Amino acid sequence: MAAAKQLVFFLYILMLVSIAVCVDVFKLVNSSVQLDIQKNFDKSLELIWKFNGSKNIVKYDGKPPSRRFGSYNDRVEFNEETQNLTLKNLQKNDSGLYKAEAIDVK
Repeated sequence: MAAAKQLVFFLYILMLVSIAVCVDVFKLVNSSVQLDIQKNFDKSLELIWKFNGSKNIVKYDGKPPSRRFGSYNDRVEFNEETQNLTLKNLQKNDSGLYKAEAIDVK
């Protein structure tokens, strides 16, 4: 069991607005990671953090509170001011591509 806690996995982070940035992040199982956005979004845009392209983690339309989805509900913190996402209690199955998408909902 101690060996399992020592396993390291990585997260691919892709943040999209007008510029794509991809960063590899390595973290220990049961630790936390903060996923940062390099640019603040216009509050008129809807922001969606996604895992592996399709699984929604957090949706924020510029008005509190943000909406959390599924198994991430108790394991994420979303900063509504900076739009950064913190994943807590990381597990091996959290390894994958994380993307922040801004959508114009007008």
